[in-house]
Amino acid sequence: MILDIGRALQQPGEPFPFNIEEAEPSAEQSQRFPEGVFARSICVEGFIVGANETVFVRGSVCAKIIAECARCLKSFERSLAVGVHEVYVRSSDPGDPDRNVFQGHTLELEEQVYSTLLLALPIRSLCKEDCVGLCPICGANLNDCACEHTEGNGCTSE
Repeated sequence: MILDIGRALQQPGEPFPFNIEEAEPSAEQSQRFPEGVFARSICVEGFIVGANETVFVRGSVCAKIIAECARCLKSFERSLAVGVHEVYVRSSDPGDPDRNVFQGHTLELEEQVYSTLLLALPIRSLCKEDCVGLCPICGANLNDCACEHTEGNGCTSE
């Protein structure tokens, strides 16, 4: 995800809109997420503003997240949108290893985009807030049916 910042550097103080879309991340990019979590349809949009040797990026990152529910193990899809505000500078600082550095007239946004999405993921993904989970005895998805083990009937539809 490369963003051309040439015009922003030539016209300091002027905001320039941008929109970058990535339909399907590569296998390498998908490995950045926890096991069972995938992202697709990643979109980064916002404005860039140049100021001398500094570039300000403000906007949002959105994606479709496909995850496995921590309770019922069912796969589900959810939209995720996160605000982004990053500052890039031309020179690095050994005392500040987290500084975003750019060279030439382009910004490489991939690392920040994936880090932003990763940090926005919940610790435990749930298909729905009131997910009941799996029966500890027969493993049936209790969102779909009720278990009546007292009679030895297994899972029956509600």
